[in-house]
Amino acid sequence: MAMMDREEEFLSNFFNSVSHLSFDKAKECLDRSKDDTFLQSPTWNLLISALSQFAAAEKSYVDLGFFARQKSLFKIKDNSLRSVYEHLRMEIKKIDTVSREVGNKTIAAVASQLEDSLKARIELIEFYELMQGVGCSKPVKFCDLLGSLEHIVERHDLACPHLSLTWLKAAHSLECEVLLHLVRAGAELAEWRFLPSLMLLHGAHTRLVAWETSLGARSSESWRLGSFLTSTRLPLLHQWLVKMKSGLSAKFALLFYNTLLQQTTASDIKALCAKLTPAVDFAQRLQSFQHKSGAAAVCIVFDNHGLPDHEGPGYKIPKLQSTPTRLSPSQVSPSANESQLIEHRFAQVFCIPQTGQHNFVEVTGLILESTSELSSLDKIAIHYNQKEQCSIFMINFDPRLTLAAVFNGKKSDKDTMVTTFLLDMAAQLRGNRLLASLKPGSK
Repeated sequence: MAMMDREEEFLSNFFNSVSHLSFDKAKECLDRSKDDTFLQSPTWNLLISALSQFAAAEKSYVDLGFFARQKSLFKIKDNSLRSVYEHLRMEIKKIDTVSREVGNKTIAAVASQLEDSLKARIELIEFYELMQGVGCSKPVKFCDLLGSLEHIVERHDLACPHLSLTWLKAAHSLECEVLLHLVRAGAELAEWRFLPSLMLLHGAHTRLVAWETSLGARSSESWRLGSFLTSTRLPLLHQWLVKMKSGLSAKFALLFYNTLLQQTTASDIKALCAKLTPAVDFAQRLQSFQHKSGAAAVCIVFDNHGLPDHEGPGYKIPKLQSTPTRLSPSQVSPSANESQLIEHRFAQVFCIPQTGQHNFVEVTGLILESTSELSSLDKIAIHYNQKEQCSIFMINFDPRLTLAAVFNGKKSDKDTMVTTFLLDMAAQLRGNRLLASLKPGSK
């Protein structure tokens, strides 16, 4: 019984240290085990050697080491972190087999569950690599990423139930929950859904704060010590997740700008955006562009085609509403004219100046005409309206969301200031820059 208690105590202390990123303490724990007579056996020696490599791999993982070549932890040709984890998983699997043969139930249980945890790590590395690759190569669609992530979380949701692995499971769960909330928020923002987006961003925020607290980065005494307190450096993975939350929060502030104005002021929204890490204020950028370019109007339009239950922005409780506030295109009478169809299919998300709303019909009409051009999400559709004597530049940053700039008179389609800004703004709003920055050193 005493031996089992010592084994449990050692494993609990080690995984507690690793989960809190106290890798020096984890190393000390491993070093002390060499002098512990209760932990001296060929099986334990194998496990302690593997745990040493596990701690090194985890230290690299939380600092996004899977985007860099690793020091040779094992004698393997491919020294990527993913391969290191795969090799480590095979070592742990061998230890599981040996421990069962010699009858060490503690090592067998921990090794079996740790192997599953390593599988989850490998799949998460693949997912992060996928996200970064998508950010660099093609327009981001969070709905496409969501399915892959949900499968990973579902497959490994019950991993590490052993008491010694409690802290490790908690740390892994926080990371997965933050990531899942953010990817879901990205998918909901693309559908212009206010309350689900808000709740998901809030959920991600509370979990990031919990993660910071568990790492000791938020001290209750810090406010007293002020600048004299050196806060714990948060790992690069956590920093990037904070950056992702900020980017999606800035997009939320833009897409629901008019809704937020009903509850606060424009100056308050600007102040809150300035507190994001990094600070991003998309509404201010669009206002600045409108002034510099001389655009008559800059607007964002939402297409609700195929979403008959979409109720528009704001707090909505569909079950308590006897009639919808908007009609879907299928509910509109066949005899309705084109302007009525446009009115019920499209919604104006954002517009500056407010007097530019009279361009709404022209913009939405051109969106219908330019479906094939806009569907690629990375091309600008340019049209000159002879009747209204105006030029309209449009780009989709999400499948249902179009950013448009309207200019009086005929505007050259080679105006690089306009086209460069629209391409850059669209890339930021859809998340390409955000996901590409996952790899350290990427711009």
